[in-house]
Amino acid sequence: MYGSPIVNLAFDIHTEFVVRTSHALEDSIGSDAAEAALRQEWEHIGYAVPLNIMDNMKLSERGFVVAGFCNNWADILLGMDQKTEVTAAGTRAQVRSCPLSSAAYPFCAAHLKVSVVVLCNFLAPEHEAVSRRFLSKGDDHCEILIRSASSDPDELWKAPAIASILPPPLAEEEKILWSHSYLSGCWITQIKAMIEVLGAEGTMERLRPIYHQIGVEMAPRIGQELNINGKDLESVAKGLDTLNRTFLKEGVLKRGTDQSVERRTTDCPLSGEPREVCLLFLSFYKGLVGGLNPDLDFECTQRMSEGEDHCRWVLRDTRDNPKQADAMEATDPFALLSLKYVRGEISDEEYEKKMAMLKKHHPR
Repeated sequence: MYGSPIVNLAFDIHTEFVVRTSHALEDSIGSDAAEAALRQEWEHIGYAVPLNIMDNMKLSERGFVVAGFCNNWADILLGMDQKTEVTAAGTRAQVRSCPLSSAAYPFCAAHLKVSVVVLCNFLAPEHEAVSRRFLSKGDDHCEILIRSASSDPDELWKAPAIASILPPPLAEEEKILWSHSYLSGCWITQIKAMIEVLGAEGTMERLRPIYHQIGVEMAPRIGQELNINGKDLESVAKGLDTLNRTFLKEGVLKRGTDQSVERRTTDCPLSGEPREVCLLFLSFYKGLVGGLNPDLDFECTQRMSEGEDHCRWVLRDTRDNPKQADAMEATDPFALLSLKYVRGEISDEEYEKKMAMLKKHHPR
């Protein structure tokens, strides 16, 4: 999607957060209730997205063409295979592939039905927004129509195109920042919806093991792409620092003792979000570290989401600490498998085969 493998890695991690959380929400409360909860959260966002787009592009006029352009803006930046066209009856968008297509249907339905409707109400109030097909529901494309009140959706879909709406003319860095903001919003909206329905404790009980598992599963790829030597404490710490910066978390590494490295984060885009967002990231990091080396322990001792002026995490090597080493004797089999893969002890095929068996016989 982007030129930098590290940026693509962060994008894929965020996408995994969105997709797994969407299924956890649907599994917990059912499809209809999940869509209703998500629609309520999306409505809270209101007009922030179209206003942000208009401000960035210095747009002052409104109308269905501008609404179509703004819709195209968000989707193109997510790396979708999309075609947006203007007709005499309105605009139409066909999304043939989307990185979030494997998310649960309630997420996509709430997202499209609310965000596109809000966008249309704000920019083209004389038009109506309609979403009729969804990739997440098994359709071969997503369909978004912004139509005049007098036009039939089928007629708009078949009407000859007057022009195609092009992707926004943004620099790579601007696209990265927008995608980060957009995916974070999709992810955090779902967590807030779960907290509203299940409560903070119920949400964490449901999601904590899922995020830990994401970390374990992605450890081989992260270790390879960030050139992390799992046997070396400092190499793992530097890899985590790089990953933090990719998520726009600014801070500095500091060597603690011979067996520990710590990071102090002073600026984080998630610092104003619910503390559960931070705790889920912590679960992801603990799974990741365990996948890279089960002898390492990761702890976050201070969090800005809890009122501190900075976050502080510590990475420790437990092999010289008998108490912690004993506590880790019953090592996570997922972490052990990932560690063997990172060290090159097993092939890609063997890793995938054994991971599938573990998921079947040891559900998390």
